[in-house]
Amino acid sequence: MAENTSATVDYCRRWFGERLESLKSYWLRCILPSLNLLTRHQKNESLIEMKKILLSICALVVTVVFVAISIDCGIPLLYYAFGDKSKEPYGYVDTDGHMTLNLRHLGLCSVGDRFSDGYCLVSKLTSDGTHQKYSFIDRQGKFLSGNCDFSNARNFSDGFAAVQLDGNSSHTVPFFGKVYEWNFVDKAGRVLLRTNDLPIETLPFACGVAGVRRSSDYRWQYINKTGDLAFSGAFDDATPFSEDIASVRLNNRWGLINKAGKFLLEPTYEPQQSGSDFENPIRPFHEGLAAAVTNKGTRVDYLNTTGQVAFSLEKSYKDKHFLKFKSPGNGSKSFIRIEDGLFHRGFFDCSIANEDLSEGLVVFQRDGKFGFMDTSKSVVVRPTFDYCWPFADGRALVYLETMFGGRFGYIDHSGKIVIPCIYAKAFSFSDGLAVVSDDIKSSQYKYITKHGKVAIARSLPYATSFHDGLARVGRWNVNCDSF
Repeated sequence: MAENTSATVDYCRRWFGERLESLKSYWLRCILPSLNLLTRHQKNESLIEMKKILLSICALVVTVVFVAISIDCGIPLLYYAFGDKSKEPYGYVDTDGHMTLNLRHLGLCSVGDRFSDGYCLVSKLTSDGTHQKYSFIDRQGKFLSGNCDFSNARNFSDGFAAVQLDGNSSHTVPFFGKVYEWNFVDKAGRVLLRTNDLPIETLPFACGVAGVRRSSDYRWQYINKTGDLAFSGAFDDATPFSEDIASVRLNNRWGLINKAGKFLLEPTYEPQQSGSDFENPIRPFHEGLAAAVTNKGTRVDYLNTTGQVAFSLEKSYKDKHFLKFKSPGNGSKSFIRIEDGLFHRGFFDCSIANEDLSEGLVVFQRDGKFGFMDTSKSVVVRPTFDYCWPFADGRALVYLETMFGGRFGYIDHSGKIVIPCIYAKAFSFSDGLAVVSDDIKSSQYKYITKHGKVAIARSLPYATSFHDGLARVGRWNVNCDSF
């Protein structure tokens, strides 16, 4: 009861704040100009006095409303209407809501949404203001190598980050045009590869190896942390290793290899024709199983670490509320909810897709409803929801249609709704907290605990999921110094 009351009070605070903002705007744009027009050419002192009285009454009413609501709700609603936006937080907070890294005064023009391997990707404008230079900052805000040194860069992973250095050569690739060479740097800023044949594409380091693609033959190989080939095999396409296994493509078929480059599963699975002619149908391994979509997208085979099919499930995730898309960051799949012409992604972190095993359970669909099965195909959560997302931190994000429109909530492993479906936007749990919003059309977010209690009470115009104990909050606009 207390938790529901807290959610209701928070919603009321938000609602009153928005209405007061609208009231202020309407007063400044409409009422005040009308009153000025009324007396602009009037010499009748009675009208002037009427204007003064009307202004005084309006001011008194607004003041009383502000004070009453502020006292009742326990928040300074004057801030919503007249607060100094330059003092809004911008940076990374810990799970207690403390700003551990303030980015406002670092002079950055772009900031990554998350820390990865202890570093966050950032950029600054060059001194002439013509283009960006990239670098990394640690949790204390200290720059890697002391400055923004790279023409382009990607997040750190397994101790290394892919970067483009000034002076790197470019190559013209058929169907792609001009591409530039990549290299890797470690956390001391030291360059890994010294060869004259640098890769034109890279995969992040994972399990001690990284995929590289060179212009000499446009094929993929894997290197180790010394820059040498991990094994001699070459492939038409490749993916990062996960649980010491990677999926690769040969002759338009996908299979599995181990870290020695040996096939655990010969290239068997055909690409799924949804976005790319060569889209990988095999998901990364999670908890010892990899989901492989087959049979024109209607079945999911769950492959074990020997390449054998452990079990299969029929798949039909076609629903009027959802569209499948590929995340531009890592190419993984998620779903978008469509409501009132607005697109909304169900969770920030797309590293786990709905086909993946998560906390011993997988999503399944029956008669248009969604639930969860275990690896023995026993139903653990009956299919009663309009959509489900994989479990994280002991909670699964679920979606239910109501008379008031679709809303998000959370269930536990037994299928019990532990957080009611009251949120217009919601995201999977991470580090014990989840980002939610009460209004589909507003950009005001907050963090809740696994029991639905508001953990970080301040409404935030932008918030990301926690990773490694930190989350970025503040503005979507990345120009920190302009806030």
